[in-house]
Amino acid sequence: MTTPIILAELYAWVLIFIGITSFQKNLETLFKEMSHSMSLMWISGLITFVIGFFTLALYSVWSPSWYVIVTIAGWLTLLKGVAMMVVPHHLMKLSHKIHGKYLKNVGTISFVVGILLLVLVVFVR
Repeated sequence: MTTPIILAELYAWVLIFIGITSFQKNLETLFKEMSHSMSLMWISGLITFVIGFFTLALYSVWSPSWYVIVTIAGWLTLLKGVAMMVVPHHLMKLSHKIHGKYLKNVGTISFVVGILLLVLVVFVR
């Protein structure tokens, strides 16, 4: 297996897991608690930044194939981590707005994107 396929499969399973767990009440409670904790937001941002950094360190190629999804996911993850560390107040306000209304929609979208990415990994290699 090549690096972008492994990373794409990893992102696919994470998105599927996020999609499945978004329908549990525990996740709503987790988001509420996280949106009130500056230190938890910063630590999560650091972890997210590191994941994005390692994704880009392992594979960062802007090619005209579906592998570019891995590069885009890496950059989005890296930027989300930076935002969580640099402007946590804005993300906390956004989290208050989103957590009740759109959490299940975000979960459904994550699940569908994860399935589509997994289909690409399995069938289009």
